[in-house]
Amino acid sequence: MMFQKVKITGSSLVDGCLEDFTRYVRAELLSPSGEAVWAIDVCEDVEAKTDQILPEPTFETGNWKLVITARGLGSQSSFLQDQFQIDLTIHRTCMTYPLEDDECI
Repeated sequence: MMFQKVKITGSSLVDGCLEDFTRYVRAELLSPSGEAVWAIDVCEDVEAKTDQILPEPTFETGNWKLVITARGLGSQSSFLQDQFQIDLTIHRTCMTYPLEDDECI
């Protein structure tokens, strides 16, 4: 389950994203085989929302990678700070039968 929320100060005043100028948040969840399973690429506010990623038929075994690239604005005042939050929650049900073998079913 992926939770995401982005707050970019003043993004409502700028119309569209300008490459090499705009503040942004880019994130991508990569499976062990390198396939992008989930991604976000925004340069404006995103209200808090949750995306669910379902296995097909099971999650791939191996090292998953969450890659985040962001550029923002900040100052000592919390009024002028860009913020983002991305939470990844993994639920995996695993049943083992010790008398048969040690693999998860």
